[in-house]
Amino acid sequence: MRKRTHRPKPDPEATELQEAAARIFDSADGDKVLAHLRRLTKERVVGFSPQMGEVTGRALLHLEGQRYIVHLIESWIAKGNDRDPDQYRTERARFTASERGDDDVIDPGGDATDPT
Repeated sequence: MRKRTHRPKPDPEATELQEAAARIFDSADGDKVLAHLRRLTKERVVGFSPQMGEVTGRALLHLEGQRYIVHLIESWIAKGNDRDPDQYRTERARFTASERGDDDVIDPGGDATDPT
């Protein structure tokens, strides 16, 4: 016997928000803004440095909150375009890295991948 999966009814307000996010960021300027937000948050590496010392727990929590917001925006854009959010984030990470000329890309799962 097949197990049924429960699919919640689409929330019209959430769908409207997702479609709005997709429209806002579906441009060259939107790509630039999102790439900048990604560099400031998701691609930022923190830790110990002699100049700055150790990063505090509060600073890490703050950064994780910022990363969550960018992740949420990327999910809205993907869903607003009827795309898989994880695949969309991987493509955007590669786009951002290629804009910088990076040889290696860190995908959303945290693995270094060859962009070719």
